[in-house]
Formats: sequence, C-alpha cells, structure tokens
Amino acid sequence: MFTVAILATAALLLFLPLGREAIRTVRASWQGFQESASDQRTLEELAARAEKEEDAGTLAFVALSTTDPKRAAALTERAVSLDPERIWVYGARNHRPNFDPPGEEWLARLKGADPGNAVPDLLKASALADPRADMLYAHGMPKDADFEVLEAASQWKLLMERAYGAPRYDSYFQKHYQLTRAVWNRERILPPTFIFRDCGPMRFQICGTSGVLRNSKCTRRGEREPQVTCSERKA
Repeated sequence: MFTVAILATAALLLFLPLGREAIRTVRASWQGFQESASDQRTLEELAARAEKEEDAGTLAFVALSTTDPKRAAALTERAVSLDPERIWVYGARNHRPNFDPPGEEWLARLKGADPGNAVPDLLKASALADPRADMLYAHGMPKDADFEVLEAASQWKLLMERAYGAPRYDSYFQKHYQLTRAVWNRERILPPTFIFRDCGPMRFQICGTSGVLRNSKCTRRGEREPQVTCSERKA
C-alpha cells in the first residue's frame, strides 16, 4: 500500500505545473544547467515568435540566453534596431560563463548611449588584457613581473583610469534580471536552465587599477550589487 501511495504521489506531481517544473529543475541541476537540444528548440521558437511580433524584449532575452555567439549577435542587433533602449544588451552578456567581451563597434555605441558608465571602458580593457593573460597562464603560473609588463600597457592603463574616474558603475545585471523574470513569468514552458546558469557571483571583474590581471586573471570575483533571488517568480 505504501509503494502504491508513493507511485500515485509521483504520478500526481507529473500532472501539476509546479511539480513538472521542480522535476525539470532537479534534472537541469544534475546537468550543470547546460543548454540542451530541447532548450535550443524552445529558444528558437521564442525568437521566431518574437520576430513575427517585433518583440524586442523577447529577442533580447533569447540573445542573452543562447550559447551560440553568432545567433546572439544577430538577435541583439535585431532587438536594438526595434528598440534602441535595449542597447544595454551590448554589454550584458558579461554575466554569462565563457563570456567574450563585445566588439569595438558595440562598445563605442554603448559608451555613446551611456557615457557616464564605467562598464564600456572596463569591457574594452578586459578585451585587451584577457588574451594576453591567457597566454601567460598557458605557460604555467605567471610571476608578478609578467603581470607588471602587461599592466604597463598604455592603452589598458588609460582605459582603467578612465573607468575608475567614471561617476557610476552599472553592469546591466538588474536590467538583465528584470527582463529574464518578466519573460519567465510570461512563458511558463521555459526550463530553469535559463535562470540558474546566470545566477551567483557576477562573471565581470572589478579589480584595482594595477591589479586587474593579477587578481584572478582578475579572478572575476564579481561586483557587489544588491542581492536578488534568481528563482523569484510572481505568483
């Protein structure tokens, strides 16, 4: 009788939306919240519908959620062309693992639209420093003298000084979070993969002007912004 009750309860969970969502969350956590083929199909369906409806917000969400860099770039450009207020998406993928800084054209547009923000200069400095730091780490543990040579690069120093002299720092994490929550609340079919893989400490580094490379290859230790609950969803 006990076994029958357990099986009946498990079957009931499968018919309840919250139960199915809980099961998907556990399964996704076992897979490290990696994007599956099903996730990719879901994103493409969302993108197709958003394109048809000229929905810049959903296009931006898909751009920030997909792991395909070329697809993300195309969707970002489309979202910004539909709604110039979405230009912050140019700099928002810094919250993602395996992040590559945006290109110079995007950074120039972002800086023009958000001139008082330190982030465009920090992203540009990161684009300069990261490949060089990667080369150092490819040959073993670098010494302080190796970092000092890189940190002496005039363009990198100029960018860092300008960033630290900026009046504010906005990584667009709050905008990214609010967009994700809005779409997830609306699209109940979305798997938890798109929420939890962007949570946790920020992937974007803020280190001292003379220590960006040394502190974690800047250790990407993350900014201290107001904490949010990534699993938060409206009732």
